[in-house]
Amino acid sequence: MKKIFFLFLAMIAISTVGCSDDNEDNVQNELLEGTFWVHQEKSNGLLWIEAIEFQRNGKCVYVYLEKSGSTTTDQGEAVGTYSYVPPTVTCKVSMDGETATMQLSVNGDKMTDERGMVFEKQ
Repeated sequence: MKKIFFLFLAMIAISTVGCSDDNEDNVQNELLEGTFWVHQEKSNGLLWIEAIEFQRNGKCVYVYLEKSGSTTTDQGEAVGTYSYVPPTVTCKVSMDGETATMQLSVNGDKMTDERGMVFEKQ
């Protein structure tokens, strides 16, 4: 019984050491660090702006703003972390106690989110 127990422990040790997350090895956050991306659309007198800033140490800030004429009708900010494994950026942000995960695909100076919204590098 002890042999089986030690064999089991050895298998766990090997699987924990041998199985690293492949994404961790390919993370290239420094490629996005310090960049600012904006999506903007206008429709029927409304202006909608979304922006994402990628900061140092894997931090990101997502903001949005809606204006009708010169009046701001909605706005918000969410902060969190990001991981960039080209071409995919995964952002995990929190706002007002809610957490959301966004996945975006980078192609040159354009970045597209899951909804098809295109952000342009500023």
